[in-house]
Amino acid sequence: MNFKQLKYFVSVAEELHFGRAAIRLHISQPPLSQQIKLLEDRLGVALFERNRRSVKLTASGQVFLQHAYQLIRQLQTAITDAKCAGRGEIGSLHIGYSRSALYCTKVLACIAAYREKYPEIDLQMQEGSTLSQIEDVAAERIDIGLVRGALPSSAKLLTSRTLSRERLVAILPLKHRLAGNTRISISDLRNERFVIFPRRLETALSDLVVSLLVKHGIQPDIAIEATSMSAIVGLVGAGVGVSIVPETVVQSHLSPVKVCQLREAVAEIELHVIARRKASPAANNFLSILQATLADC
Repeated sequence: MNFKQLKYFVSVAEELHFGRAAIRLHISQPPLSQQIKLLEDRLGVALFERNRRSVKLTASGQVFLQHAYQLIRQLQTAITDAKCAGRGEIGSLHIGYSRSALYCTKVLACIAAYREKYPEIDLQMQEGSTLSQIEDVAAERIDIGLVRGALPSSAKLLTSRTLSRERLVAILPLKHRLAGNTRISISDLRNERFVIFPRRLETALSDLVVSLLVKHGIQPDIAIEATSMSAIVGLVGAGVGVSIVPETVVQSHLSPVKVCQLREAVAEIELHVIARRKASPAANNFLSILQATLADC
């Protein structure tokens, strides 16, 4: 049994006339009669009662017609859904992101635009380090990664694009000895205690901050490790220590901290988007919207 036979059967069942059904199907009557006979032989029951004057459905034919309608609707839905999935209009999209990536307004605007344009996509987001996201994209556990810092060699098998290069700033308690300055040097933070991400999380930001401090002769004294950006800003505001964060982070927080620009030109961090070279249709749609969002900025 195939879709053509179902289609032929429904046409005859609705017309109750082989000639009219053949005209409706744009075929001659003999092939139509042959296909109905093959269908009946396959099912082992008569679907129609035929004589020279009339054609009518048997009891088996009446039951089969209802199932035929259902099967045709399901097949049409399957065809439509397959085409929609091929255009990236339905399905799922898994996006990974670094802890500070969602403070970027360009990224947030892209996510909002994508959600509005493709409401039927099951959009899932999960936090992860740069290294874990590269592994997850390559292993097809996520479709897209929004990652911080310089990309390691393991990312060469993926496609990537730099979204932004953002200045790092120092954040201090309001009553800190350096709080009267608008710009400071990294070396001014010698002997300070720092609030940073745990090194075990392997975040690109934490690695970069520690690297910058070490390059300026500072072995960071860790006051406390926090696993969220808001916690780091809040703890600095409470006087626990100082920190170095992307500038957009403090623009998004109302915590009482003093923000100081860093004089060093190297005090910046990149934000990249990564994806597989053969990305899914849903991922390609997201990347297209992201590109358009960046072009409008």
